Amino acid sequence: MLVDINLLPKKEKKNYSQILFLILFIIIIVIGAILFFLKYQFVTSEIEEKDAILIDIEISIETVQQKQLTKETGNTALQLQKAIDWVEDVPIPTVFFMDHIVSLLPERGFFLNYNYSDTGNVSLNVQFDTKLQVSYYLKELKQSEYIKQVTLTNISASFKEGTEGSMLTKESYVPRYLANFELELDTEKLRDSAMKEEKDNDPSNE
Repeated sequence: MLVDINLLPKKEKKNYSQILFLILFIIIIVIGAILFFLKYQFVTSEIEEKDAILIDIEISIETVQQKQLTKETGNTALQLQKAIDWVEDVPIPTVFFMDHIVSLLPERGFFLNYNYSDTGNVSLNVQFDTKLQVSYYLKELKQSEYIKQVTLTNISASFKEGTEGSMLTKESYVPRYLANFELELDTEKLRDSAMKEEKDNDPSNE
């Protein structure tokens, strides 16, 4: 009887399930990496887009602020110009000027009329006792530092009744001379002097 003895090691059967599992695992890793990369690209692109939008917004805000600043600067300049114009157009300090021209009058001189125009001119209608007083006052006005030019436009004589109860004769009337003066003022110097006087008279400055 023959006995078949095989001394060679038996070949193990290949485990295809493990190989398949390994291949599947690799495929999953690759797909995961691809998805992660695509997600990263998408997020990066979205961030860059938002950054670009943010930059545009900041530029727009800066532009608006610059325009607003320019507008406010323009408004400030306009307000300043209006204030300057207002100061330049302010009428002369009438009380100060009246005190000045009254101080120049002779003893028997009286104002009958006073008119001021926006152009800086003043019309005076003054009564005097004599023609000499008219000449005196004209000279005083011409020497005033606040008056650029003086013109004696008219002088006329009128007669006022003298002694009460006297006969109505020419001798019973005292002549009065009415003189009209046109003055061109130095308004800037007037305002400066008036402000200086007001400051000097202010008790808070003592």
